[in-house]
Amino acid sequence: PPIEYLRMLYYDSCVYDRAVLAHLVEKVGADRVVLGSDYPVGEMKPVEFVRDTAAISGAQQDRIISTNAAKLLGLPN
Repeated sequence: PPIEYLRMLYYDSCVYDRAVLAHLVEKVGADRVVLGSDYPVGEMKPVEFVRDTAAISGAQQDRIISTNAAKLLGLPN
């Protein structure tokens, strides 16, 4: 199914709406989302944007904010 192809990609968290971020995590998984910003026009506080998204767990937030990017770049967590 096409949804499986979506799990082959990475996405950034700069989606401008917390409900959209929660939906993205639901569809592709928190392990496929990395912290993003569109500074200076996007989220001014991207970490807080992710942290304030109550629909995703603390563990998922940690993945998005740091763990996923470190893994993707081959850096230690």
